[in-house]
Amino acid sequence: MPSYTPAATVFLVLALTSSAASAQQKSKQHTWSGIERIVAVGDVHGDHGQFLKTLLAAKVIDKETRWIGGRTHLVQTGDLFDRGPDSRKTMDLLMKLEGEAKKAGGHVHCLAGNHEEMILRGDWRYVHPGEVQAFGDNAKYSAAVGPEGVYGKWIRKHNGVIKINNVLFDQKTDEAVCVIDLDTVMPGLSLYDCGDLVRPATNPAAEDERDLDKVQMNLGVFESLVEGYLAAAGSVLNECEVAHMAFSGRLISLELGMRFLTDHLNGDHYFRVHREGQNLDRARTQLRLASQITENQDEMNKFVQKVASSQ
Repeated sequence: MPSYTPAATVFLVLALTSSAASAQQKSKQHTWSGIERIVAVGDVHGDHGQFLKTLLAAKVIDKETRWIGGRTHLVQTGDLFDRGPDSRKTMDLLMKLEGEAKKAGGHVHCLAGNHEEMILRGDWRYVHPGEVQAFGDNAKYSAAVGPEGVYGKWIRKHNGVIKINNVLFDQKTDEAVCVIDLDTVMPGLSLYDCGDLVRPATNPAAEDERDLDKVQMNLGVFESLVEGYLAAAGSVLNECEVAHMAFSGRLISLELGMRFLTDHLNGDHYFRVHREGQNLDRARTQLRLASQITENQDEMNKFVQKVASSQ
């Protein structure tokens, strides 16, 4: 059974103890087994101070940031970048710990999250100014995370998914599948999962589109999403969850619209903006999409029930 390592930080640290402590590690690219201890940390987002507190609490580093985790496998589950100023410090530390852990029989795994993917393709919408300043300027930052940059090469060499012990079990085979971002498995409604799929996929307009006539609800895309979603998850959804699938996109659009509007009124502290009024435009776009979904909800409900009844 998993045991949890306490950490007085905003990050969730997961420590798992294997019953097969004497087993040998299988040297495969994506797979390790028989690992005595795993510590997983996700969504650092440039908050190096909290990251250090987390590693100290998990007893994988000492106060001098030296590796003391022995044979522990430390897994950083992605999203080192954006929103905070100190991703460079965190990457430098992880690069150092990779070598120290290996010498001690441990391992440091750094997975590529969606924010790494955004940085690598030049999407800097959430980059903190301090993150750029740590490299000097925009040009130096771009070069550092580019294909030939030290940090860009380091990010690109990492896996997107790995398998260690029994972090996530397949119900039928009892085999571990992967280490995943803990944000995606915390308790919540299936409506958020489905709704956050419907919201961006069915609207062809930009998130901050000023011309609201371009914000449309694409029923064809919605129908394809429903067919795929129910084919994969229909067996675990109850009747109430299925009945509210059409509503789910409206729910998450309204929620995000309120969050954008709140951030706009509070001075744009959470969602990074590149121009004045951008969060207000984002809010208007989400509310427009919610209105579009409301107008089409009867037809959407009928299609959901049609697909559900055929399975």
